[in-house]
Parts: sequence; structure tokens; C-alpha cells
Amino acid sequence: MSGVDQLFSMVECDPAFRNCSFDGADLAGFYAEELEFEECSLKGCDLSDLSCESLRISSSNLEHAIFESADILQSEFVKCVGGSANFQNAKMNFARIIGSDLSSSIFNWANLSGADLSGSRLMGIDFTQTNIDSTRLDGANLGLCSLRLKDFKKRRFVGVNFSEADITGCDFSLCEFEDCHLEGAVISPETTFNNADLRGATFVGSELCVARLQGAVITSNQASSMLFDRYGIVVAGNLDV
Repeated sequence: MSGVDQLFSMVECDPAFRNCSFDGADLAGFYAEELEFEECSLKGCDLSDLSCESLRISSSNLEHAIFESADILQSEFVKCVGGSANFQNAKMNFARIIGSDLSSSIFNWANLSGADLSGSRLMGIDFTQTNIDSTRLDGANLGLCSLRLKDFKKRRFVGVNFSEADITGCDFSLCEFEDCHLEGAVISPETTFNNADLRGATFVGSELCVARLQGAVITSNQASSMLFDRYGIVVAGNLDV
């Protein structure tokens, strides 16, 4: 498959493609009401400016694929591999990116508002200019990501990995963390965890103590670790009398 005209003629017959190769195809500006790719290869495929009301991609290779400025609201990417894919300026509100690996992809100025990113590996992505309001992140790996200045207030995080992520200036006020990792996260005095429940998070090496922590709930072990990291103080039990 190499061009828009060829794809259009095929979509008229059946919008679903299985075990097909679209590697390097120029499909920029394509429009379809419905498209489905299953176990396909879309490596380097140019789908920029794609407009599709119902896009479903599963178990497919999206490495270096281009979805720049695509209008793909409520699209689905399930169990896909897509390192270094380009979703710049894409409209992906309420998309489902489930169990996929899109590490090092580009999401600058993309809209992922309300998207479900559960169980996906999204390492090394710069989300600074991305709208990720109300996204679901259960089980997502956001290691090494840039999330600077994002507002996560009142969210519940389950199994999320923020290790070595840049969370400078993020607002986690009133958040609840369960089985989450913040080891080595970049934290600034503007990062806020006010009234957050951090008992289900590990943050060794993240210098959490520099953040705003008014009313935050932590365990005694976490408090001991913070005192040692910050001041070298070891918290010991009471002496036996």
C-alpha cells in the first residue's frame, strides 16, 4: 500500500485491514468514516491530517508513523508499538491508548483530554505542551517524561511510574497514590502535594521534602527516609529502660 487513491478504493469495500504493510506510505490528508488496522505495519507511514471518525489500531507497529494534525477523536490504539511516532497537534480527545508502547513519541500541542492511557509505556515523552486533562493513567509508565506545570489535583493514581520524570511545578493537591513510583523524579519548591495521600508511593532520591507538603499524609518509614535524605538524621526507636 503506497498512496491515498489506492487506500480509498480499498476502504470503499472494507475499512478493516489485517496483516497488511503500509510502511512508508504517503496517506496524508486521508478521510474515512471508519478505519481499522489489526496486526499491521505502519512504520514511517504518513497519516498527517488524517480525519477519521472511528479509528482503531491494534497489535500494530507504528514506529516513526506520522499522525501530525490528525483529527482522530475517540480513536483506539491497543497493544501497539510506536516508538518515535509523531502525534504533534493531533486531536485525540477521549482516545484509548491501552497497553501500547509509544515511548519517545512526539505529542507537542496534541489534545489528549479525557484519554485513557492505562497500561501504556510512554517513557521519555515531553508532555509540557500537551493537554492531558482528566486522562486515565492506571498502570502507565511515565518514566523520564516532562510533565512540568501540569494540574493533577484530586486525581487517584494507581500503579503509575513517575520515576525520573520532571514534575517541576505540578499540582498534586488532594491526590491519592497507590503502588506508584516517584524515584528520582525532578521536584521543585513549586511542586505541590498539599493534602495528598502519599502512603502508596515510593520516592527514594526524589527530594520530595523540597515540595509543598502541607497536610500531606505519609508513613513513618517515608518520614524517616525524608529526614535522612534531607538532614542525615536517623530515626531510631525508644531506648529500652
